[in-house]
Amino acid sequence: LGGIFNRLPLDGYYSLENCKAAVGSYFDQFKPGQKAFGFIPEVPEIAKSREKNTEENSDGNNVLDMELEQANKFVSTFEEHVDVDSIIKAARDHCKLEDRSILRPEKRIKPNDVKSNGVAKPISLTREQIEQSAKKGGAKGG
Repeated sequence: LGGIFNRLPLDGYYSLENCKAAVGSYFDQFKPGQKAFGFIPEVPEIAKSREKNTEENSDGNNVLDMELEQANKFVSTFEEHVDVDSIIKAARDHCKLEDRSILRPEKRIKPNDVKSNGVAKPISLTREQIEQSAKKGGAKGG
């Protein structure tokens, strides 16, 4: 579907804007069916949170409170820089393209399909159905 790129500095050669341009160009040229859903900058307040939380804990501060504050900061930054609506739309569109016949109600296990020992009878698919499903899932014929 695509990707999310994180921990990007705001300046320098690998800055968020430089990476956004380069990655966007890459997707346009080589991955036309995919996209970059977002570019998240480095969040200085949480960059060294593990070390910081350990140090501050020795001072008697509540680590859980600090971690929740840092998590909230990251979620806020994520919301600001990632197109979540596009991720959901792409996932829905992708699911519509796949053949979900094996999951259709007529293929699901029914109570009368269960043996007396509680184990379901296997669903039988033809070789052709299995191969079609594999090809639609991206398998290459060999």
